[in-house]
Amino acid sequence: MSNSFNFKRFGLLFKKHSVENFKAYLLLIAVFIGIVTILIGLMTEMGTQVITLNTQAITFMFLMQLAGTIFTSNIFANLGDKRKAIATLVLPASAFEKFLVGWIYSYLFFQLVFTVVFYTIVWAFLRLQGSAPLLNVFSDKQHFHPGLYIAYLIYAFLNAIAIYGAVYFKKMHFIKIAFIFFVIGLIIWLGNDAVLSSMIHHSVTNPPFTGLSFMSDHGFYNVKASDLGNKLVCVMFIVVSFIMWTATYFRLKEKQI
Repeated sequence: MSNSFNFKRFGLLFKKHSVENFKAYLLLIAVFIGIVTILIGLMTEMGTQVITLNTQAITFMFLMQLAGTIFTSNIFANLGDKRKAIATLVLPASAFEKFLVGWIYSYLFFQLVFTVVFYTIVWAFLRLQGSAPLLNVFSDKQHFHPGLYIAYLIYAFLNAIAIYGAVYFKKMHFIKIAFIFFVIGLIIWLGNDAVLSSMIHHSVTNPPFTGLSFMSDHGFYNVKASDLGNKLVCVMFIVVSFIMWTATYFRLKEKQI
């Protein structure tokens, strides 16, 4: 029997986690359904027409990242309680199997449930309002956002950061993760602007990895990132996500030892 991974042992651990958290997860899904329904309903009431693709896209992107990060940051909440932490760490399962259960629920299952719930509610509102296009996150042509499927890539990155914080911090996981994320993000943003401004000798306030925009005596200039540049940024996010997931596993393994 492998010390790192065994299908039978993993299956028992996954079943144990599912049974113990079944009611809590159902309650979370019910709360999420209520929040999305109220949010979409309010936007419908305030609007003068059907829910536009733009509204659908912004809501989809915002809710996925926020709800997913909050959920992930608490996936290993037991480790913050000394008594529960001992019970969790002494379970006859490897650190990798414990990490994998948390990753499957916070990354795979969350995205599946979120997508199904969001589309079902939006589709229901659109049916009540009359014929209107339903957002397709995998289409580049339907919406001005180039490939909204990037939301899934961004979620992978945020999930990797949040799940590491869930293991690293003992309490107030989401608050601490959000604080560190925004501080690091602000430093990168300001550093990016400073480097670009020094290169072109004009003031730049662009978010990192989004191209270059600046005003000169001759007018306003907007330089978009090339397709290759965008692909490299995507690869970078994927690599960083895998690094953080790996770091989470070793951090959990360290706790177990």
